[in-house]
Amino acid sequence: MLREALTQIESRLQRLKLLQNAAHDEEVYSSRLQQLRGEQSRLAPVYEGVRLLRANGIVVEIPIEHGQRSHDEFQLALDRFITDPNTITGKGVLRDTLQLFPSFVDNVRKNSLMAWQQYINSRTLNYNASILSLLERVPAFQPVVSQIKRCQLTIDSARSVLPSSQVQISRVDQAITDLKAAWTSLDSGDLPASVTTFLQAAGKPEGARLSLLTDEVRAWLLKHEVEGAFYVRV
Repeated sequence: MLREALTQIESRLQRLKLLQNAAHDEEVYSSRLQQLRGEQSRLAPVYEGVRLLRANGIVVEIPIEHGQRSHDEFQLALDRFITDPNTITGKGVLRDTLQLFPSFVDNVRKNSLMAWQQYINSRTLNYNASILSLLERVPAFQPVVSQIKRCQLTIDSARSVLPSSQVQISRVDQAITDLKAAWTSLDSGDLPASVTTFLQAAGKPEGARLSLLTDEVRAWLLKHEVEGAFYVRV
């Protein structure tokens, strides 16, 4: 009687242990699966970002094939996990990939952002902000100056964020084109070359030479009532 009772208790304890182990394994497998899916979700937008930049002629110095291989490896890992969960706890390529993956994704994102910023900088017009501020005081130039500032804001906002769609890249390209056109309209309008030369020199730390203050320049400054913005230094 007692022996049978002990046998039943031992059998129940064994079943309980199996259930506890199964519960623990399920928790480990579920956690690892979430980790794999999380890493794959981190790679997907970065990989697509590289493809988008390259499609627009922007060179990213990370072999896109490397990203594709990593993407395929993680997809294969998910497939293996589904067919044989025990492979998820083993050593090998999967474990090594998991350890290296975060830094790989970060490097791809960093290089992609750097390539995007270089693309913007290489196409953006460099102009003197002090001249723009001065021209903003002239009513005739205010609409154009406002347009330049709007374009510049769009460009500056895009510098720190990787584009995720062709629409975003096209928006920046258009802003760069519009900025150049607006600045050109200033040069070709009521802004003589002598005035442009004077304003550009005046905007530098050393200032403009007196020889640049020609009669044409003085007449322009008086006409637009901005002569008071300039001082003589010795």
